[in-house]
Amino acid sequence: ELRALAAANPSRRLQYVTTLEDMPLPDNHVLYMVEGGSTTSWTCSSFCTAIEGAHAGANYTILEIKIPGGTFQFVNQIHRDARLKIVDNTLTEPQARDGQCRVGEPLVAEGSEVSGTWGEPLGSSTSVLSTDTLRADDTLVFRMGGNYRLCYSANGTFGLLQADITRQRIEVNGVFDRSDSCTTDDCLTHRIYQCYMRREEFNTADGRYGLQSSCIVDYSYPGAGFYGPIGRGTWSAEFDATFDEQTGMLASMQAQPCAFTEPASFICRDGGACQAGDPYIEPDATVGSRRINIPTTRNDLFGNAFGSTTTYHARTVAACYCPDRDGCTNTVDFIQQIGILHFYLSKVCHAGSSTCAEDFTGVTGQYRFRIRVECPTNACMNNDENRVKLVEKSLANDLPSWDAGNGCRTGLHGILGGLEVLPTTLYVPIDGSPQGNLNEMNCDPGSPIGCRLSGGVRQDHKTFGGTYGFRFVMGTTNHEARGFHTSKEVDVCYCNGDCNVDSSWFKVGSMRLSSTRLVSAATSRSDLPAQWSVEFVNQPGIIGLYRPYADGGVLGLQENSLLKLVTDKDKQLNDDGCALSGYNSQFSQGLSSEVAASTNYLGELQTQTPPDLQKVVFNSNSFVNTITVTEAGTLAVCYCAVTVDSICLDSSNWKLIAHLTVKGPQINQRWTFSTNVVFRFSYEGFGLTSGDTIRIISSDGRCTDDNFNPNTAAFAYTALKVKCPVPCTDVTLTGGAEPGDLSTKVLSADSYNCDVSNENCETNDITTITVLSDTETELVFQKPHGMMTGDEITLGANIFCSPGDPVCTEEMLTALKGAFDFADAAGNSGTAPDTYIAAQKFIASENPLIGRIRIGWPSIARPQFTVVYAGARPEIGYIGRGGLWTHHSRAQTREEVMATAERANLRVCWRFGGNGAKYVEEIGKMTIRNPATMLGATISMSSPARETPAPMILTFTTAGGVTGMRYEEAQDTSAVAICHAATPPLSCQSMIAQSRL
Repeated sequence: ELRALAAANPSRRLQYVTTLEDMPLPDNHVLYMVEGGSTTSWTCSSFCTAIEGAHAGANYTILEIKIPGGTFQFVNQIHRDARLKIVDNTLTEPQARDGQCRVGEPLVAEGSEVSGTWGEPLGSSTSVLSTDTLRADDTLVFRMGGNYRLCYSANGTFGLLQADITRQRIEVNGVFDRSDSCTTDDCLTHRIYQCYMRREEFNTADGRYGLQSSCIVDYSYPGAGFYGPIGRGTWSAEFDATFDEQTGMLASMQAQPCAFTEPASFICRDGGACQAGDPYIEPDATVGSRRINIPTTRNDLFGNAFGSTTTYHARTVAACYCPDRDGCTNTVDFIQQIGILHFYLSKVCHAGSSTCAEDFTGVTGQYRFRIRVECPTNACMNNDENRVKLVEKSLANDLPSWDAGNGCRTGLHGILGGLEVLPTTLYVPIDGSPQGNLNEMNCDPGSPIGCRLSGGVRQDHKTFGGTYGFRFVMGTTNHEARGFHTSKEVDVCYCNGDCNVDSSWFKVGSMRLSSTRLVSAATSRSDLPAQWSVEFVNQPGIIGLYRPYADGGVLGLQENSLLKLVTDKDKQLNDDGCALSGYNSQFSQGLSSEVAASTNYLGELQTQTPPDLQKVVFNSNSFVNTITVTEAGTLAVCYCAVTVDSICLDSSNWKLIAHLTVKGPQINQRWTFSTNVVFRFSYEGFGLTSGDTIRIISSDGRCTDDNFNPNTAAFAYTALKVKCPVPCTDVTLTGGAEPGDLSTKVLSADSYNCDVSNENCETNDITTITVLSDTETELVFQKPHGMMTGDEITLGANIFCSPGDPVCTEEMLTALKGAFDFADAAGNSGTAPDTYIAAQKFIASENPLIGRIRIGWPSIARPQFTVVYAGARPEIGYIGRGGLWTHHSRAQTREEVMATAERANLRVCWRFGGNGAKYVEEIGKMTIRNPATMLGATISMSSPARETPAPMILTFTTAGGVTGMRYEEAQDTSAVAICHAATPPLSCQSMIAQSRL
């Protein structure tokens, strides 16, 4: 063909003839290749089909074509412009002669597969070393594995009839990506993998050490894979980056190469524990060894100490591959770069901290916060097109960022358990500064995209939260919002740009949403009442919060926090009320002032014997620092978790934890009874139970005498008898058989309409519960409830969320009942209390079967409750037991007490029931008087008939003055008995007990 062209065009005959003679490579050509800095070389003769075992990432400094035997000569005059290219091994000689080695042809290796001039349009230039040797001028580095050949062009044009290929192939071990998306020079070497790390936790989905995180290098997609034997993967040292302190813009960055730097130590090894084994990772065999699972990052990353290898900051490393090179047991063997791993992180910052000087792993429901996304090296753009979402944790969120099933793509901002927990809410600062919105509008309602909140233009970090930050609103009642039963996990999803495309979203961290739940005792082994939670008036105790190990870094559960107790009998106090209320030394002993709070009552982990590192107890880590509440009733437990030098500098950091009913009687109550009359009496209080007891002691005694077991109740002091009318025993000293302890009974579903001995009670259950409004819930009883407005009750068993109600939660049900489990109830000593109450205020109505309690929910989230009858026996007409309840404001003794002599101002003492029971409070005074003489008493017969039953009329004149006032004030029925003068007084009293007017 060339000879025909030469004959037709004599003026160009020499060029065509030269091309004809010098373009094709003789069949006996030899391919010779040497790796730089190595003794490895290949000589592939005419009898050799391929150079085998070359490696992607290696530097081949010598690549020569040799023509032995003198049949063909390289000369500068002819071959000075000769060039070489790498092509796919499937390219044939006819295709090469047809010009298919030119730039843009599909089988030509471009910059994505080979580096430097080899990937440029004209390929590598050459030099004639001798008549039989042509050497490439440029070092050859394969960026990808594959099966290649050399394409040779004597004149460097690779045009029509201007190229030939080597007979020998070059088989290169390594990862490749020939997908349609890999079109740039660094599409494989700089393929971006968006990963994340966590503070003091492994970055796996379950927070445990593992060899698989969301950081997975993938080459299993169409067009990608690996050539040659299976290799191994690792990573480089950390890239270095600096940022402008003022603007946050990237100032400099130094990448770290594969093979020449040791793998960064913030990523764990593969030996079953973080520091065990080595960083050389076997590819995942379950996907044809086409993925490399990067192990979890370390779980001790914390702080910002300069020069530390365990500081908590974003990082970037290169993903490195060993293409079956020397056993893949040394860093120098991992010579192929196959990606960039960006490790983002997210920090929870107090909303009032503009610099996020202190970061947290989560937040309690009380505190406002911001999210700060820390950017690795050059990962974040210097614009404000970034966005964030706080979404419910799911395993899908921990799929790799490139996985189409990654949950961040579809996650909804601010939705947990189907409920909106980041609603836009008006915030009114306590310091009088301008009000604004918490939880500013972010994503479109019900949509995973359309998000608005930007983190700014800085490249070192992005800060989200708007003007006043975020705050989780977990429910309407305090218990829902602050004391929910278990901590929640929230994932932080981030987008660097193009955020209306779901594939732009990926996970950059997670955070804990933690509750503030009271604990029953200072430690799990505390068996002394003084180490138990404050429960009873005048009984020393502690206040503490549960902080499981996973919540150790949560904002709102810090150590060195401050405590404040505020009386709040109507349960109206909120966060601002906590801030505005002061300490009251008359209300709480020990915790009596700001000074005491900041010295002896700081919230600390318990390291004493026995230790308990999962509780923050407000005792400055000393069991002797107990708190004694001196007034029964509901109190607000307040705390400040953000302190400086043990001082709550910012009043907005005072927060309500919970309400707690301190059980005990109201004081200064009075009773007056007559001598020789068997009587019973009731008293009022808070949190009263049927396990409480009463002891009446002498007027000169004290209820706390004799180590809270007063010894002056004996008959000699009080003239009292008990268990009357029969056997009517004298009260003895405390060591005797009858120390004078009077049992009491409170009204409840199980103790309704009891007899005078508090026995033979009826039941009166709740049949219906209906939430009426934001503040009230209606209760319907089987029988007249007998309670008054202002009384306090709790609800009990057989009350549930209505089946199928999507709104009602366990927290709502618990809040309704007013009885709460301590967070450590399942793990305390067994003697400490398991529950506490914050009783509900009762509101009576005109209908004696209906009452209301002061708790409700808004119409948009109003739960439905139902009563499920227990133990029903329809075959015998028994409907079972309905909703149970207990009235805590009033208790009554049995009718069993009688005094035989006058006594003034006897002291009535109260003892709580249960473990550690003792007399801790004086309820009031009791006076015993001889009855006034019945003046002008006459008995008149109404019929003269003998042996015929007929009414008899008794008349008398009541006394005047103070004595007569008793008749006016009496609320109950009077009793009378007619006894012969010779009848013993005790027998006469027995008759009175059975007689009523």
